[in-house]
Amino acid sequence: MKTLLVALLLAVGGGPQTFDSKALLTEALAREASSDPRDFRFQETRHDEGQQWISLYDPNGDPQWTLTAVDGLSPDQEQLKTAEQWRSPPDKKDKENTKSSLLGKMIDPDQAELVEVNAQQAIYRFTPVGESEDDQKLFRHLQGRLYIDLGDKFIVRVVMNNEESFKPMTGVRFDRFEMEMEFAIHDDLIMGQSLVLPKLLRTDVKGRAFLVKSIDEQSQIVFDQYQAPDAALSMISAD
Repeated sequence: MKTLLVALLLAVGGGPQTFDSKALLTEALAREASSDPRDFRFQETRHDEGQQWISLYDPNGDPQWTLTAVDGLSPDQEQLKTAEQWRSPPDKKDKENTKSSLLGKMIDPDQAELVEVNAQQAIYRFTPVGESEDDQKLFRHLQGRLYIDLGDKFIVRVVMNNEESFKPMTGVRFDRFEMEMEFAIHDDLIMGQSLVLPKLLRTDVKGRAFLVKSIDEQSQIVFDQYQAPDAALSMISAD
């Protein structure tokens, strides 16, 4: 019955007469995983604890990450040290063989369920899958929503949050845990390629640690100003 209703809705909206929800989700996930933001230059604007941190990433740079400003001012040594601690160096072997997906393997197309479709988007419900033991302890308490653009067939937005308070580890309770990711499509970075790259990562966490310390943390990271690195531009010019 659900498949029939989906097909009818799409037909009314002028869309295709058939709709394979699993195939669409699988295609959109593969598309997100195939584009690695670390292949490009970009700006990262991080809002954390009331401060704005702006960094530039260049895959050919040494170092690759450069903190350029904190609240509009040149960073001091302590701030530079803090920013450096955020960056865990990627495993070189890993970098060569796999793409860096923001979603990783947290969404299983076999378990996700199509819950709504309109003329613009298909919306799925899923329970995130944790790859590490720590992720598993967290994700089993969360429910997710995933939004796919039906025109360009790419993931626009993913939201994960808890429905009840939970304890991911001894002494820590989360009353609110929400994570939101947004993506954008880029057709102008490398000739002939349409790429899906991260646009925003937002978290909102509230709770208590060891009964005495309140947890109230919000952060937002915006990724923009993507540019093809010099090596990629040189290859295009040579062609």
